[in-house]
Amino acid sequence: MQRMIRVGAVVVAAIFSVSAHADWSEGQSNKEYTDCLGGCRVNQNIPGQHSKCPTYCSCLVTNWQKQFPDYARLYQLINVDPNARAAVQTTVDSCNRDTFGGEARKMDFDRVKKPE
Repeated sequence: MQRMIRVGAVVVAAIFSVSAHADWSEGQSNKEYTDCLGGCRVNQNIPGQHSKCPTYCSCLVTNWQKQFPDYARLYQLINVDPNARAAVQTTVDSCNRDTFGGEARKMDFDRVKKPE
């Protein structure tokens, strides 16, 4: 029993250490999560699955923080770098598949807004 508690504590510590190393402020993380959640909750392509939106959005933000530790750089790159766009789309597809069971639609990068 104590071993399970220790293993659980290590897992929790690992989760928090990943987000602690990302160079995103709490406000930036919250903005991306909130923006995602707003769009997800009105997405008509996932009828009956809107309760899974928090899981999906957490997946996106966590993975983007790992891929793009510099928040501002994320937006600079996706506006000019096809490899960055592909990485973002891969994350969207992976999180969508894991959460909703299918591939995501292709992102329209021309509609991506730069952070304020």
